[in-house]
Amino acid sequence: MTGTGKHQARCAFRVAAAICIVPFLAGCGVSTLTSTFSGGIFGSSKQPETQQKVSEGNLLTAAQNDAGKQVDVTTPGSDCPTLSVAPGDNNITFTAKGGSDSLAVLHRGEITKTARECSPSINGGISVKYGFAGRVLLGPQGKPGTVTLPVKVTVLDGGRTTIKSDQVKVPVTITPDQTAGYFSVTREIVVPVPAGASARGYKIIVAFDRRSPGAS
Repeated sequence: MTGTGKHQARCAFRVAAAICIVPFLAGCGVSTLTSTFSGGIFGSSKQPETQQKVSEGNLLTAAQNDAGKQVDVTTPGSDCPTLSVAPGDNNITFTAKGGSDSLAVLHRGEITKTARECSPSINGGISVKYGFAGRVLLGPQGKPGTVTLPVKVTVLDGGRTTIKSDQVKVPVTITPDQTAGYFSVTREIVVPVPAGASARGYKIIVAFDRRSPGAS
């Protein structure tokens, strides 16, 4: 790469990094808004007639708009485990083989939104529909196309013992005319909460899995 090319690449990645940082400084990290709502993504203080359900479309829109609050819907009258992104694991960076500085970055993934809704399971426990969304930013060595982000989901009981875990492969497509791509995922699980116990002591934790080759 010529000196001019390196300079252009460095500038491009700094712009992308600035895009990542500004929302965070503005309070646009993964936050929590627990409510029921209808009409608009944040709803109102009045009791709604219908609920806006957790869906990939709603999460994708929230991630694209970077509204700074997560769609977090709880079924009225039911317990619900908490859903959060593991501290420090809301992002993952892939670099070209042998590279270690910012100019070697292929792409960076970020989880910026989460959501969940709960209802009693007919077989006992709590049925949880949860989701997460975010974006991928191209680095100096990145190219348009489809990349795969590795995500691990862990369910902990009230004693912080792992009772379930799942590996999720998230494909994200970045078109040739863009430097970023967006993703959203929804899944359903049944958390085996014993009768008489509260589901609020249970936790669902989402995190990028940095054990993949080239990830950090």
